Amino acid sequence: MRTARRSLAAAAVITATALTLTGCGRSSDPDAGGTASAAVADGPATGTITLWAMGNEGDRLTQILEGFEEANPDSDIEIVSVPWGSAYDKVSAAIAADSLPDLVQVGTTWMGGWAAAGAFDPLPEGLVEPEDFFEGPWGTTEIDGVSYGVPWNTDPRAFIYRKDFADSLGLEAPTTWDELTAFTTALQESGQARYGIYLPPSGTDFWQNVAPFALQADAEFLTEDEESFDFDSEGWREGLAYYQSFFTDGVAETRQLVAGQENVTAFVDGDIGSFIDAPYVLRAAIDQGGPSFADKVGIAELPAKDASSESTSLVGGSDWAVSANSDNRDGAWKLAQYFGTPEVQTQWYAVDGSTPANEAAWTDEITADPITAVYGAGLENARSAPTVATWPQVAASLDTNFERVAKGSATPEEALEAIQNEADAIGLGR
Repeated sequence: MRTARRSLAAAAVITATALTLTGCGRSSDPDAGGTASAAVADGPATGTITLWAMGNEGDRLTQILEGFEEANPDSDIEIVSVPWGSAYDKVSAAIAADSLPDLVQVGTTWMGGWAAAGAFDPLPEGLVEPEDFFEGPWGTTEIDGVSYGVPWNTDPRAFIYRKDFADSLGLEAPTTWDELTAFTTALQESGQARYGIYLPPSGTDFWQNVAPFALQADAEFLTEDEESFDFDSEGWREGLAYYQSFFTDGVAETRQLVAGQENVTAFVDGDIGSFIDAPYVLRAAIDQGGPSFADKVGIAELPAKDASSESTSLVGGSDWAVSANSDNRDGAWKLAQYFGTPEVQTQWYAVDGSTPANEAAWTDEITADPITAVYGAGLENARSAPTVATWPQVAASLDTNFERVAKGSATPEEALEAIQNEADAIGLGR
């Protein structure tokens, strides 16, 4: 493997001698509304495969490429690491300039808009099987029944709490909304935590923190015929009102804390007694707290609305997508196929701690970890945001109006009416 580095908005380029798998499929015309793009050629990949990875994943991907390299010795992978904070703008600009790499890591909530704009090649039929992946992650790749990528990792949410505080009060992890309210109130009233829970009051994509509560109240993102958005509903009102109650009652921290940083520090220091987040944030808290801190942390599935309903989480994470104008389409799809295998996703868990999207990757070794096991259980009922072209614009409206509710300047009814009106004006982009 040879390595080269170049600067690109705080990104590093890593060149790896690469590999690839064979694919199968049938030809169809994606512009004619087909279900798949042309088949991937048999045989090893050759030539350069350019790849954009988000955050610090680019620096780690080389640790799982050995199998690909051995199978495809005449192929090189060039990896560019793109900071998540600038990723949306960077990929959008590349789409406009027709300068996407062959393979790009795409946040799940971004897939719909870019795929609908024609940026990505439809998945060749038979390259991977939908049944191999959890339903939530697979759904993030699809638009109108056509997949445009391979699920990579997932960011399901779980309830994380100070177990030492709870144990001192004789409290078990909450399983319903009523229990969650009582649990977080008790943590605060005991004086052990300044706030019983941290729930983001604002910020980009903070709608993802509200949505699980609404989904547990039977809310939907789209109407039953999937022809329009469906936010002005009883489920959304109930979920948003419950989210607001933590701020109204003074149980939740009202400041916006930097995710994965300030909220972690506040949790370790005992300023907040609980929060809801993804696996990597929990691991960051344990790392920051030190070896003995792990015993002070508890984790549970998100509390359900009541005893008769199921816990529902929102799936996040990312997918691998191939540029519609890739210079090395076959090589890119073979690499995406490789990343989607259970063996590689299991390896990636060991390297990065990201929870796999492929169900078969959940080996005994992974599920033996009690933290990961809880997140895995959450994936069974995890939902995804709709993969429609206009979702980024609608999500921005959710963020703006949900913030008004959290800060007490609007009622849930007022916010959801505003969201529905804006969503209707924006449309689905079809």
